[in-house]
Amino acid sequence: MSADLEKGFGDEPDDAAHTITQAVAIGLAGGSIEDASGDSSRPLYDTLHAAERIAAAAQAARGSGFVLTARTENYLRGNPNLDDTIARLVAFEAAGADMLMAPGLPDLDAVRAVCAAVTKPVNFMAGIKGKSFTVAELADAGCNGSASRRRCSARR
Repeated sequence: MSADLEKGFGDEPDDAAHTITQAVAIGLAGGSIEDASGDSSRPLYDTLHAAERIAAAAQAARGSGFVLTARTENYLRGNPNLDDTIARLVAFEAAGADMLMAPGLPDLDAVRAVCAAVTKPVNFMAGIKGKSFTVAELADAGCNGSASRRRCSARR
């Protein structure tokens, strides 16, 4: 079972690490940590701090088999900036995330750009009204498991 672990139930890297340690201890197979701060005046952590939180979470998961998904909330939190979304996902990949996620991408061109920018699998959340695509469309956008293309997984 994989869990949506929100922002790791705290603001600091140690909070994210503690959340992952607890998730591993109860037997979860994976979970996501996002960059949403919970502060309406500053809805997203800055990229460096968000990546530090992912690095701490990845370190806590290391060797356990836990699959860490790093999630940027740009499109859900009022920052629909594809360049920033990609920069965040690249930073999260470098920080040690096993999988990447950017819910709310506006179109298949954005999905293509994200999948082309990273080497780790990209998790796509289906079911967001007006921003969902078929599995075939996602595969055509680069979301497949072939060795020659980036990987992306779709979930409902």
